[in-house]
Amino acid sequence: MIRVLVADDHAVVRRGLATLLATAPDLQLVGTASDGAEAVRLAVDWGAGVVVMDLSMPELDGVAATCELASQVPSCRVLVLTSLSDQGRVTDALHAGADGYLLKRAEPEAILDGIREVVRGGSPLDPGRRPNPGQHQPHPERPHRTPHRA
Repeated sequence: MIRVLVADDHAVVRRGLATLLATAPDLQLVGTASDGAEAVRLAVDWGAGVVVMDLSMPELDGVAATCELASQVPSCRVLVLTSLSDQGRVTDALHAGADGYLLKRAEPEAILDGIREVVRGGSPLDPGRRPNPGQHQPHPERPHRTPHRA
């Protein structure tokens, strides 16, 4: 079972993702966070294997929260799920340690598959948001990891 934490400042998105995760027998929602600082704290406390992370959040944005997770819980994977599609944000998130980057316009099954892919060590990226060759370098503090499972 893959333990998933959802971090987004919009309640409707958190609830929608919780409902989506409930349809997947291999995925378990361990909690939700409404800001980046809460996401880091809950991921540490609850042993999340994957955090589905928005980028625009109060307290600590998704890029900074991803960087914190990379240093505090290197085994935790981060799948960015955001409406922000500019190339600079993609690069910032990946350099901070995000394992994948999908846009909120993605089909529900693509989001579930993205979670599974980051657990397998893949890097799902929205087709229109792929970094230029050589731009996506692994975060230096994030070696190959085995995510937490229930």
